[in-house]
Amino acid sequence: MKPTTGKHDEAVIVTAHPFEGLANGGERFAKAQLAREINAALKERGLKQQAAVELLGITQPEISQIANGRLSGFSFDRLCRCL
Repeated sequence: MKPTTGKHDEAVIVTAHPFEGLANGGERFAKAQLAREINAALKERGLKQQAAVELLGITQPEISQIANGRLSGFSFDRLCRCL
């Protein structure tokens, strides 16, 4: 972590790992990276959520959860399979 100052001289910590220090921080960070890659691949292919449902074999609400970073219902392995 690298301390720096913000706009109003308050201390701000800059880190490349936003989950550092949290329970299961490493896993959370890895899952977030996987979700980012899944979303990028879907966007690159120009797929809408319904087409992604058919491709990935998961439900539309689950596609929405991945798209919005709500990953608590997904294991690392499940996200890897989607990718």
